[in-house]
Amino acid sequence: MLAIRIQAGTAIGGPLITLIGDASLAEVDRLSLELRRVQSSHPSRAAIDVSGVSFIASLAIGTLVEFASGVRTRHGRVALVGAQGMVLDAFQRLRMDALFTICPTAAAVEQCWGPAQQAQSVREASAAPQSL
Repeated sequence: MLAIRIQAGTAIGGPLITLIGDASLAEVDRLSLELRRVQSSHPSRAAIDVSGVSFIASLAIGTLVEFASGVRTRHGRVALVGAQGMVLDAFQRLRMDALFTICPTAAAVEQCWGPAQQAQSVREASAAPQSL
């Protein structure tokens, strides 16, 4: 079974999606539904914490890729956080770092994105219309 927890408005400037358990074939539809809900809010940044995932099916990886592609379509970024063991090995073999920023912890996401991304976020915030 896969537990999915979504926290909005985190320090990374977007949702933190925490996955715990096995991301098996039986869980793909539910994972897809939850990620579509998050994507419907059009986040410019998101992080997916997979530190609690012990197994991930290829279709679940495809669901993560679909989510990241949707965020990136709007010039956003997605970080994969805490991958380890077989999950990390799968992400490395699939070259997921081409689509996701791979970070050791959620606290390190800003650092993993680097100063260029942080500067872009400041520019985006200052370009946003101000209400009076």
